[in-house]
Amino acid sequence: MAETVNNEQPPGSPALAVGKGQFRWHRLLLVMAVVLIIVVPASIVVGIRINNRPGALAVAFSPDGHLLASGSTDGTIKLWDVASGTLLHTLSGPTGVVTSVAFSPNGHILASSSVLFSKDLNSQLGVHLWDVVSGKELRTLPFIVDAFALTFSPDGRFLYVATTAGVPFWDMQSGKELPGLEAGGSAAIAVSPDGHLLASTPGTYIVGEEVTRSILLWDVASHTLLRTLSGHTHGIRALAFSPDGHLLASGSADKTIKLWDIATGTVQKTLTGHTDAVNSVAFSPDGHTLVSGSSDQTIKLWNVQSGTLLRTLTGHMSSVRSVVFSPDGRTLASGSSDLTFEIWADQTVKLWDVKSGSEVHTLSG
Repeated sequence: MAETVNNEQPPGSPALAVGKGQFRWHRLLLVMAVVLIIVVPASIVVGIRINNRPGALAVAFSPDGHLLASGSTDGTIKLWDVASGTLLHTLSGPTGVVTSVAFSPNGHILASSSVLFSKDLNSQLGVHLWDVVSGKELRTLPFIVDAFALTFSPDGRFLYVATTAGVPFWDMQSGKELPGLEAGGSAAIAVSPDGHLLASTPGTYIVGEEVTRSILLWDVASHTLLRTLSGHTHGIRALAFSPDGHLLASGSADKTIKLWDIATGTVQKTLTGHTDAVNSVAFSPDGHTLVSGSSDQTIKLWNVQSGTLLRTLTGHMSSVRSVVFSPDGRTLASGSSDLTFEIWADQTVKLWDVKSGSEVHTLSG
């Protein structure tokens, strides 16, 4: 009689344990597949939203110090009341990244420059002029594209623009373009307090990265190149004249700031301490202090005479793109592309008390 073989395994037998293990692995694989299908795309969307949050690339005080303008990566310009930190106007017009904002010396007009890394020829690029009181656009300056920076002459008669084609001059009274500087393109500019000199960086940005390491110093009236200043080892991102016009500060991707003697064209001091590119520099109204903003997320205050570091301000969570003193020198404004977790709150512009180094306002809206 043939023996009957029982293929059933008792509970806890090795064969049954293997079966249960295989089931667990199959279930785990199924759960992982669900995660990949549902969670990962959601995280990608969140990541895109984070990376594309508006960031302030430019800030400027009005001449009376009552208003602050900030230009953003989302193409808007915001006007803030400095005392209360409230948003007064949101100016919409540019479709690209707002790279620079500047008030006219009388405070009536705000100029903004913008760029767009795209071949969309229908986009509104270049330079826009705004009425400060109403917030309405006055005009768009024609034939200017890829405008990286701008500044008014001290008397308010001219507007100088740093573009890929050089530095065009605009007569604010007639509204006409005048012969500008054939600087081979320019990524940053600054005009001396007396209006006689203009500093520019030859070359242009390549997807946001400057390629120039030298500074051109021009006589504005004659359009004559007076001097070329060389010394930085990486691209120059920012320029600023001292209030007395004797010094020029330059911030660079080489992580340093140089103070140049205008009379001799030599480097008076090299300020070190930042651990990443220096994106913005500005002198205090009395000329005793220099402020710098960096991609290392910090703001530093320097003694101009000695070159020593006075204070480091922290609080931004991304690159500090722009820094500027208020006209009375008591307040400092900074613009950055901050990442916060407060329901996507846009906290990209900060006001600081210069004396204490404490944060006064974080502007959002």
